[in-house]
Amino acid sequence: MVQLKTKRTALSLYAVLLVLPTLVLGLLHWYQLALDHERELDDVPKKADDAALRLVEAVKDQLGRLMEQESNRPFYHFGDVFTPEQTVGDEFAMMPSPLAADPLPKGIKGYFSYNLKDGPGAEIDLYMGSDAKPERADEMQEAARELANNIARQGILHRFSRLGQIQTAHLSLVAAAVNQTPAELRDCVAACAPLMRDHKIPINYSQYHLQFYVEPRGTPRVAVTRRVILTESLRPLAQKIACLGPIADGFGLVQGFFIDPDWLFHVLPEAVANQVLGESERFLPMGEARLKYQGEEYQSEIWLVDELGLETNTPEDAFFGLMKVAIDMGALNRHFRSQTWRFLGVAAMLTLSLGTGMVLLMRSVSLELEQASRTENFVAAVTHELRTPLSAIRLHGEMLLQGWVSDADKQREYHTRIVRETNRLSTLVERVLEKSRLTSEAVKPIQGDLNASVERVKPQLAAWEEAEEDLVFDLAADLPPVWLHQDAVAGILVNLVENARKYAPYQRQNPGSAPICVRTRAAGSSRVALEVADRGPGIPPEERDKIFDAFYRSGSEATRTSKGTGLGLHLVALHADSIGAKVEVLDNPEGGALFRILLRGAS
Repeated sequence: MVQLKTKRTALSLYAVLLVLPTLVLGLLHWYQLALDHERELDDVPKKADDAALRLVEAVKDQLGRLMEQESNRPFYHFGDVFTPEQTVGDEFAMMPSPLAADPLPKGIKGYFSYNLKDGPGAEIDLYMGSDAKPERADEMQEAARELANNIARQGILHRFSRLGQIQTAHLSLVAAAVNQTPAELRDCVAACAPLMRDHKIPINYSQYHLQFYVEPRGTPRVAVTRRVILTESLRPLAQKIACLGPIADGFGLVQGFFIDPDWLFHVLPEAVANQVLGESERFLPMGEARLKYQGEEYQSEIWLVDELGLETNTPEDAFFGLMKVAIDMGALNRHFRSQTWRFLGVAAMLTLSLGTGMVLLMRSVSLELEQASRTENFVAAVTHELRTPLSAIRLHGEMLLQGWVSDADKQREYHTRIVRETNRLSTLVERVLEKSRLTSEAVKPIQGDLNASVERVKPQLAAWEEAEEDLVFDLAADLPPVWLHQDAVAGILVNLVENARKYAPYQRQNPGSAPICVRTRAAGSSRVALEVADRGPGIPPEERDKIFDAFYRSGSEATRTSKGTGLGLHLVALHADSIGAKVEVLDNPEGGALFRILLRGAS
């Protein structure tokens, strides 16, 4: 009993030590999932701002490359033709300007140039590339004129403030003369080139300046301008070379180009957005950015004009070009829900596994406890079964040995009792050995006649007091052959009949006492039934699955009146299983229990 109590305590401790840590770890994991999700949501604004900053920096980088490329362009490219600096000796060449002969660089809508010294009505020269269209040239001419008027209205101080850092380059006089003299004087310049070739003049360049404005008609413009200034007087040379007259007093040029606003505010941002934004980050271009988006996302605003640092004519112009970078918080929520379902799925599986394990463990312990209880009953039963015949044998043997009984009939009775009790001990030992043999050795069934096997067991069943009145046989004729073994049939019948006699002894004085009936009959097309019907109290339904277990007996050995060890019906089940038969117990319609053995047909 101490061992059983220890096992129950161990089971309880195992359940606590297994379930409690699992529950704690599960709650901690769930808390960490929720905490991580909350942190991810808190980081969304910063991630959106960082993504917007990456996009702006990428746009600045592309625009900076364009500005660097144009800053390296010499001023004399702004014309129909130019003379390369490499012209030496007697060679002289005039080549078409790349601004007119080559396609426009990506992002540039057109180039322009005019001389500030010509006043407000100065002629503006346009350079539209090799793919120029008339309607586009008209648009650029109008835009350049509007820009020139704006610059003139801003005053000299404002214009001077835009110059910024001035760089000086000494260039060939020939290049400047070709660029700034009218077309009708170019033949003169070509003729006088040998006289000008060795002369260098200082040309002052300002940095390019970007400005953004919206025209009265609503057209956005991005203009890039610089100043190209020659302050040195060329009058002494102009007296010798007449074709230098147009630049004798120097010049002050405004050169520049218009950036295509569609490229700057649409094409370029969308292109860099595909490169710098992540999967959960979405770019909202102009137009779409002004729409209210209904969804689970956070949006960071980008005012591109202000971010690029473009000069504007009015404060309102700085708020042109609204774009947004949106981060889909719905994706985070969906990911969290997915993690939640996975967690719940794992928790359910773990709960099912733990529950199943605990149930199996409890069943195992229960079976072990039940087996231990049966073993205790078996020990008590065997002790009782051994003590009773041994006491009887010893008592009658001592009486015979000491000569207390001199009557011959009495001596014969004592000898009979000694033999009967010895047989009882032998039967007990044989059953224990029979159980060991059936569980360790395989029985090979053979085809045979069930009725014939039952007939061979009759003498063994008849070796019982009042057997003729106690036992009847009802064997059906023409039964098909079945798979059987003679020892198995004998073991089944002997144990069932003895079990019936033990729990319901024959009462001669009771005329209504029905005998035990051994019956054979066909049971379907493939089975033959061997039945033993007794006249006992019957088997309760809740015990019918247990009575075939080893050492199982109803009640306690301390209160049970019938003899036995709990092996009889267990041996019946072992014999039936050895020949592939099925054993079951039913209610006997005439009262008592009906044990049925279904044997397999051999045909």
